[in-house]
Amino acid sequence: MLHYTSLAPDGLSVYVDANVRPINDLLPLFEAFERSGADIGMYRHYARSSVRDEARACLLRKKVDNPEAVAEELQFYEDAGFPDTGGMWEGSVIFRRHSSPSLQGAMEEWWDLYSRFQTRDQFSLPFVLWKHGLKVYDLDEHSPGREHYFVRLQHSQAGIRNRLARYLQARAPENLFWSALQRIARSLT
Repeated sequence: MLHYTSLAPDGLSVYVDANVRPINDLLPLFEAFERSGADIGMYRHYARSSVRDEARACLLRKKVDNPEAVAEELQFYEDAGFPDTGGMWEGSVIFRRHSSPSLQGAMEEWWDLYSRFQTRDQFSLPFVLWKHGLKVYDLDEHSPGREHYFVRLQHSQAGIRNRLARYLQARAPENLFWSALQRIARSLT
């Protein structure tokens, strides 16, 4: 996990998840986010647009820490009037405007909900955005796209082969040598 607050314009920060690596200067993204006036900036979820669909997919893939709590969590959001129509967001890159009057309370509630249900943080994020009325800047609207700024690393798994694949994936954007090694390694699997 990285925070780039020292590189950001005043009052802005970005969180970058451990499985994401910045590969270019993020200043253009900071500037676009700043101009947007939004409270928070993220990329849209690559496949799903509802919390219920995401919960179903995560349960099927056994990616939920506390599967018994999922139904209770979803019912909590429904009872609060959450429409589940605002879309899903990836939490791997999050820009924040710290001067936003609603941001701190929203982030605290996001943590409280995650701590309460202990499922997946992306289940509670759309609810918190909706409840606190946060304006979201869709980072996919910025050109060039996310592949220009970030590379997503595969999650580590046991074994030397998997660790080597992750290492090569992380180094590939640096230059042609590492990129070629990664392509060769992929062709061998």
